[in-house]
Amino acid sequence: MNILIISKTVIDNDPRPKRQIEYFTKNLWKVDTMSSRDSKSSAINKFPLIELSYSKQYTLWRLLLLFCRQYDRFYSGSLSYNATLPLIEYDIIIAHDLVTVPLAFKIKENQEKTAKIIIDLHEYLPSQRENSLLWRWFYKPYVNYMSKKYLPIVNGNVTVNTTIAQKYAEQFSIPEPAVVRNIPKGNSRVKPSQVSEDKIKLVHHGVAFPSRGTEEMIKMMEFLDPKRFELYFILVNKDDDPYFVKLKKQASKFANIHFMKPVSFDQIVPFTNQFDIGIFLLPPLTYNYQFALPNKFFEYLHACLAIAIGPSPEMKKLVDEYNVGVVSVDFKAKSLALEISKLSKAEIENFKNNAHSAAQILNADEEMTKYTDYVKKVYNS
Repeated sequence: MNILIISKTVIDNDPRPKRQIEYFTKNLWKVDTMSSRDSKSSAINKFPLIELSYSKQYTLWRLLLLFCRQYDRFYSGSLSYNATLPLIEYDIIIAHDLVTVPLAFKIKENQEKTAKIIIDLHEYLPSQRENSLLWRWFYKPYVNYMSKKYLPIVNGNVTVNTTIAQKYAEQFSIPEPAVVRNIPKGNSRVKPSQVSEDKIKLVHHGVAFPSRGTEEMIKMMEFLDPKRFELYFILVNKDDDPYFVKLKKQASKFANIHFMKPVSFDQIVPFTNQFDIGIFLLPPLTYNYQFALPNKFFEYLHACLAIAIGPSPEMKKLVDEYNVGVVSVDFKAKSLALEISKLSKAEIENFKNNAHSAAQILNADEEMTKYTDYVKKVYNS
């Protein structure tokens, strides 16, 4: 089977398409990519995807197109690809996010063989940045238009959890998308690390945005014993990012908050294994935030960490099911601090052992088997 994966991201840093390439190749399928950059994967052909840049005047023109609901004209100036794309006959084209779907159809039209198209929707795209007034006003109607146009006519859709799959089915009158969660590969060398009686190490990793609760996690340290708890941030923001600078200034009054250099994607799990509790306090400002089930949650599990989160329902389900941590009553710093402060060394050790057991069940081998089975089903339909 010949498969083309299209993603506007840098695949080197994007775990979802990266895993697809790895597991599809293991299945002896031939995989090509079209992306912003793909320098490390095992894909055979790697075609550059070009996100066009504009002058200020042209940007204003594109905003006017959105305002006037000229969505097809707006899209035509968004993405391009290398004109020397060889005439490879693909059986399956996987388009990540709606923005790459028209390209998938364009490539399909140039083939003699009829390729099947699957959209990997990731999260619920019509609510992606609904906490932004500008996004709601200009961009959300465009995303709804693209969803209504393409979701019913492709051969398959995939998303990251059941709640979001049901939302897509209800809103766009389509069969419920397949669910494949963002879960890392198992690592048999990673075992629960020892817990100190005197010093509990908390960790949060990822990218920091003003809407993602990072400031509240810093504030949480006001309510934890500084002699017993330390918080480590491993953030991928650039050093000169104004928000990152602001966070460091806020944290500077705490001697027990530390910022560490980020590690490569493949090293996240073994590196964070040295900590005790993975934390995430994500306020439900958007539909996707409310029902988030992010990479970092599963990376905490695979690093054999106890987990401390706010009451995000999809994460809470798994925390409760596998007994791997604590959930605060709301998304306030003080509430999460209260739950963490009550933990004994023995309880943290128990959560870490349970996380290790859960990682044997919740892993990429299981999830990517679902994905490969779904691709076969679409291919044979």
